[in-house]
Amino acid sequence: HGNGSQNIVEEDDSILLISLQRYDQGAFYPKSWNFSEIGKGKGEGFCVNIPWNTKGGPNAEANISDADYFYAFENIVLPITKEFAPDMIVICAGFDAMKGDKLGKIALSPWIYYWMTKELIEINPRVVVTLEGGYNLKMLTKSIESCRRAMLVQIIETTKEWYSEP
Repeated sequence: HGNGSQNIVEEDDSILLISLQRYDQGAFYPKSWNFSEIGKGKGEGFCVNIPWNTKGGPNAEANISDADYFYAFENIVLPITKEFAPDMIVICAGFDAMKGDKLGKIALSPWIYYWMTKELIEINPRVVVTLEGGYNLKMLTKSIESCRRAMLVQIIETTKEWYSEP
């Protein structure tokens, strides 16, 4: 969870923060940010936390998959983001959810990172991706490459439109 990011923006209604994170009933670091934490003051309702609870507690392998992230994106993240209509999207990418990461112990594939990035770019092509986590260097490289490829597809498509004949 981007707890530092949420602390910065949670009182600002001009910024929408959506976070998908392992929660384990509050036992997983940072041991906070349940779905009920939605922002404060003017920012109330502009922080959307999607906490995953897993079987076996914070030291167990998580039973969270690409399909879970796909479902959450299709039914929560994308509709809310489209309604908010951001001027820009900043993805604070926590790649510790990748398969093989010993901290997150989730098994996401590089494909889901590509797909999530692509879907956000379709809402607004002004996208910045920042690195927040990921500790398996082999999988981290694949995750970053997946996001980069989604961004390059957008650049190529935009360039084609720009240079096409009227």
